[in-house]
This record gives sequence, structure tokens and C-alpha cells, in this order.
Amino acid sequence: MMDCVAIGDQVAAALAVPLQCEVRAANNLTSSRIIDLASGMYHRYCIISAGGNDPLTDKTLQNLTDIRGVSQCKYYVWIAPVDSTRNWLVQEASMPHFDYLVQLNVGTVDYNALANTIVQLTGN
Repeated sequence: MMDCVAIGDQVAAALAVPLQCEVRAANNLTSSRIIDLASGMYHRYCIISAGGNDPLTDKTLQNLTDIRGVSQCKYYVWIAPVDSTRNWLVQEASMPHFDYLVQLNVGTVDYNALANTIVQLTGN
């Protein structure tokens, strides 16, 4: 079991089960709503899925940066959305910190396989 919290949208909520993480996620949340969910989290890993439900505005990148800023995890794993523009925004938020980044694939998501990828990536 990982010492983790899954923060964000429906992808984070689904990943919390196989990773056995605390859940701070719900369906269809935008990054502006996720900021409050991320506040004060103290875990080894933050698994973040955010930005995929956002309108394409200048505020999304700042929201993603704020999500990371208000949480207090030692390591961060970002789940990058399929949409190329939103994917780029998640990369922009994660790369300055050398955070882990996992890409979603087009089509049905196998959350157990995605969780296994995260476990392998983080060495847990």
C-alpha cells in the first residue's frame, strides 16, 4: 500500500481504489475546484488528475500550479489528459519540479494497469 492521496477528477477517484489511497476526488471537477481538495495534504505521494475537465483558459495553468502549491506531498504523480492542449498544461505544471508524469491513452482506461504503472514508476 502506498502512502498516497488521489486528488482531482474522476481519473484520480478511480485510481484511489487499486492504489489504496486517500480520496480527495470526484467526477467532472475542474482544476479551480480541485485546489481546495488538495489543501493541506501530507502524504508521501500526491496522485493528481486535473485539467482534463477545464475550459481552455489562461487560468488553468495557474490552477494546476496552485494545486501543487497547496499540498505538502514529498512526491507528485500527475496524470496527463488525452487532449493535447490540456496535456501540455499539465506538463508545464509538473516539469519544473521534475514530478512523475503518466499519460492517459485514448479509449477506455484500465485503472488497474494505470495503477501498476504508477507503482512501477515510483518504485513502490
